[in-house]
Amino acid sequence: MVDPQNLIFGSTHNKPATDIQVGIFAKDNHVEVGLSYENFKEIEYQNLMLQVNYVYPIKQFQIVGGVGSGIIIRYNQYTTLTYELNTELRYYFTKNVGVFVKGNLQNRGDVEEIKYRYSNYVGIVGRF
Repeated sequence: MVDPQNLIFGSTHNKPATDIQVGIFAKDNHVEVGLSYENFKEIEYQNLMLQVNYVYPIKQFQIVGGVGSGIIIRYNQYTTLTYELNTELRYYFTKNVGVFVKGNLQNRGDVEEIKYRYSNYVGIVGRF
């Protein structure tokens, strides 16, 4: 998944650049648990999260809400703990392949002037 705002416009901290996040999740009934990894080279930021989500299916759609906890790594040396709230809307155009939009509110202990940061992501999702 990518952060479209950072990709197209950048932010007050960086010029337009690619912020990529990947994850793998296991789902049982309506609960999914997984790991995600984010790498935003432009600001030397990495994030490793353990996430727990509740998935509510409606036909080809899934409404997802969850929490996560993990670590932020800055400049390949500075590490801080973090937590987040997530919401996601998924649409499956085949049985196993779909697209999604995700909203994320994350505690940012690595940046003094920002306690929480809201980000949006878009991406492709697959089921196996």
